[in-house]
Amino acid sequence: MATPIVTGVAALLWSKVPTLSYLEVKNMILNSVDNLPQLTGKVKTSGRINAYKALAGLSSCLPPFSDIPCNYWAINEIRWIKERGITTGYPDGTFRPEVIVTREQMAAFIVRARYGENFVYNSVPYFSDVSPNRWSFKYVQRLYEDGITRGCGETSFCPESEVTRAQMAAFLVRALVGENFSYNPNPYFMDVPSNHWAFKYVQKLKELGITRGCNEAGTLYCPEAGVTRAQMAVFLYRAFGGAR
Repeated sequence: MATPIVTGVAALLWSKVPTLSYLEVKNMILNSVDNLPQLTGKVKTSGRINAYKALAGLSSCLPPFSDIPCNYWAINEIRWIKERGITTGYPDGTFRPEVIVTREQMAAFIVRARYGENFVYNSVPYFSDVSPNRWSFKYVQRLYEDGITRGCGETSFCPESEVTRAQMAAFLVRALVGENFSYNPNPYFMDVPSNHWAFKYVQKLKELGITRGCNEAGTLYCPEAGVTRAQMAVFLYRAFGGAR
């Protein structure tokens, strides 16, 4: 059972930011504890909750998800896509940044970035493996209607398949400029030659400032590598947030 001071600080935090999860409040309270050496070994918890420090944590750092710490490399981009409703994370309050993005998640990200949640779409399925009762149905339908996807076969979308960096380039570029666009015919990346199926998309992605490659030198793109959810947050921010 929580002590009165814990309950009071938690209520204060929630009054300031009602959207805080239980875990976020708990972590902020734990991080606000001032250690008292004179109590070490005498009581169960040798510290004192500092309400001022807990409130200060609201302005210094407010993790968007329970598994995204304040020092996480992509925290700002992940916070951005959450605040704009592009992602809701998982039901347990996590974002799972290192998990590879699936094709249906990609559909949801891009369609939400373009339209939010309110948009029209055909109620008759375009793909045999994405039925009307599937959570991603409306996003996949709209993605197809916008010409951003052609599916993974004649009648399939492969919603649970992981997205590669090459596929991600095609999805994002089609969402931004369609299929007809100019691009440099000279490869920017050694591993995406001009005869690669995704060449024009990768070239355009680079020209739009959305990718810098996958190595420090910027000479490789790693087209067959999977795209993590954290990486996708960065790509979405650069594509739709105006930060290129």
